[in-house]
Amino acid sequence: FDDIDVKSNTCKSDNTLAVRLLATAPSVYSLSLAENIIPKVDYLAALWGWPSLSNKLCECPLLTLSMDNIQQTLSFYNMTGYIDLPNKEGMTTENAGNVRSRYIATSLYNRLLPRWNFLLKEQERKELLLGVLAVKTDDTSRAEATKYHLPSSKTPRDKVLLPPIHLLAGASDEVFCRQ
Repeated sequence: FDDIDVKSNTCKSDNTLAVRLLATAPSVYSLSLAENIIPKVDYLAALWGWPSLSNKLCECPLLTLSMDNIQQTLSFYNMTGYIDLPNKEGMTTENAGNVRSRYIATSLYNRLLPRWNFLLKEQERKELLLGVLAVKTDDTSRAEATKYHLPSSKTPRDKVLLPPIHLLAGASDEVFCRQ
């Protein structure tokens, strides 16, 4: 952990990454260094870069998640258009900083996928309703009728408007459904 502090330029003797992790996620110390911690740290350092790694690791206890969980959640964000992950060799991206550790720790199967499917169904329902009611179909009326435009086979890439990631990953169900 001291090496991460050095690479992140966050060497403060009383507030090291090791101390912060001990206070926020003590279960990290029960994990295997070689099998659990080092692969996750390397993967996340490639995603965020070393300078921000120390702070992002303390924001949410990501090191306690499985590597599969982290990769599947990032794959979801990549497939939905929130981030653009290039190949594994050159993983650091400009928009990867958008994905805070708490968004990666969000449950893929219990929160992200159900909400994404809800948004897709709402988009389909509104598009059908527009067609049935013979409402104006130009782009400006569609933008007014649907707040967000999710990627689909019918939606051109330049017309995609994603909901904010904090709404998808972090908002309560009540706030999410209201939006």
